[in-house]
Amino acid sequence: MVFVVTVLLSTTWAGAGDQTALRDAAQRRRENHTPEVVTVLPDHVEIDLGEYDVPVYQLESNTTITVYCHLFCTVRSSDSHRFNGQLERLEHRMRDRLMVAIRSTTREELYEAELTRFKARLLKALRARIDDPKVFQVGFFSLMYNEQ
Repeated sequence: MVFVVTVLLSTTWAGAGDQTALRDAAQRRRENHTPEVVTVLPDHVEIDLGEYDVPVYQLESNTTITVYCHLFCTVRSSDSHRFNGQLERLEHRMRDRLMVAIRSTTREELYEAELTRFKARLLKALRARIDDPKVFQVGFFSLMYNEQ
């Protein structure tokens, strides 16, 4: 049995008023959010990695892109309990590494249709913190960014 998960990938260029509204909406989602494991493939599950709101300074254009994203990763079903244990134990270190990876992204990576390089950067950061059990992919429940 295979379950297909639709991932919303949206980008927005918003003003300062919209940015406040986005943050308020994200805060409401965090208050009402309970982490869950969703089956993706027969032998893989999605693990919620949380929401991130990270400013990314672009030196060459002297602008800041604020990236709002809600991440997940996939691991084998048989490894999900072990992964969740490590995730709980290393949560702050893992979040730190993911935020550094997000801050290192470029405008070109965000403009890619499949976000391949951005996902690879996040996967590398996650595997650097939790190498066993193996994380197979990183994806977005949602992704938005605002350039100012």
